Amino acid sequence: FGSSGSSCVHTSHLSMASVPVADLPKEQQDELLCTYAALILHDDGAEITPQNMTNLIKAAGCNVEGYWPLLMTKMISNVGM
Repeated sequence: FGSSGSSCVHTSHLSMASVPVADLPKEQQDELLCTYAALILHDDGAEITPQNMTNLIKAAGCNVEGYWPLLMTKMISNVGM
């Protein structure tokens, strides 16, 4: 994994999508990071909060715009996992 910009872009060649993550706009990279963080927290049985998401994202050596974790947790509380 290597970083690009202010986000955390990994350049491994695992094929999960037709577009490499590094080629996604910053907003989509941030959304993807928050999605993965929420899934990890849910799988671990941890509370999905903006702070827990931010801590996990930072622990991975990444960062997202500050509004993403709050937006994602509000969506999860309304729609569910």
